[in-house]
Amino acid sequence: MDVSGNRPLTITGRWLWGSGWLVLICGLCLHLTIRDRMDSLAVVFYALPLPVLGVLALALCAWEKWRIAALLTALLVSGLWVSRSWCWNERGPAAAGATEFRALYWNLGRPKAPSNDLIQLVKRLQPDVVGCGEPGPGFMQHGTAYEEALPGYTCHLMPRGLFLLSRWPVKMVQRGKLDSLGAFACFDVDAPQGSVRLVLVDVWADPLLPRRRSLEESLAYAEGKPRSIVMGDFNTPAESVWFAPYRQQMQDSFEAAGRGFRETWFWRLPVLSLDHVWASKDWRVAEAGKLHCWSSDHSALFVRLAQALPP
Repeated sequence: MDVSGNRPLTITGRWLWGSGWLVLICGLCLHLTIRDRMDSLAVVFYALPLPVLGVLALALCAWEKWRIAALLTALLVSGLWVSRSWCWNERGPAAAGATEFRALYWNLGRPKAPSNDLIQLVKRLQPDVVGCGEPGPGFMQHGTAYEEALPGYTCHLMPRGLFLLSRWPVKMVQRGKLDSLGAFACFDVDAPQGSVRLVLVDVWADPLLPRRRSLEESLAYAEGKPRSIVMGDFNTPAESVWFAPYRQQMQDSFEAAGRGFRETWFWRLPVLSLDHVWASKDWRVAEAGKLHCWSSDHSALFVRLAQALPP
């Protein structure tokens, strides 16, 4: 019997099966060991988040060979992902008599006009400060429209795609590039709690660019400053080893007071935790939540902060 017509499919199937297992094992080993510590392998780590590895393991179940192993690996990856990503916190009240400081960050996804979704979020949540990335073409002309739609807020526009809305007076401390490519803007906000150091960042998204220097530069503008916040699109997953200095000095707001999967990208699918709001430890995070609008492929992050209670 001539079976030569089936041979190309068989060879292709074997190649896909072998390549799938190789990618799955390499990705899982990176997550369990060095993660993105080596620049040469960081791009592989960023390209293979645990949800993607879980889907790949399930896809390998399509082949009968090693099907049980693929299913067990999918369960292992899923358990590891949930243990690292899912946050179980309950929404907490602010300290008695304390004035809350509310912050909202959102990567707008390059709208062609002032974002009505952003305006509605601000009206509903009434944050003290709103930081935005990827505000779209011509955004430098959108400031008046935002201020007219949001009375009481002042719009501060920065080149390289960042802007800030604030209910309180702000002083620009410094702005510029991160690692010669990304963008940052550093402010002192004259809030009721006192001066709040706010660092707004947009780390360059090139998968071949190491993230270490951009993250170090971002943190440096908040080091030693009371009531500091660093927020933005870090284009770096929370599992990165380069967030270790942040965890020593600050707290991940969603990790401290969020509930659900921490990933903010892609289109409501929990694939990568690219957006972060970090608060210094003299804040108590009363609430951290994700907000979704179809106008952007990123989720917005909203946090309520109060003065930390004395030990």
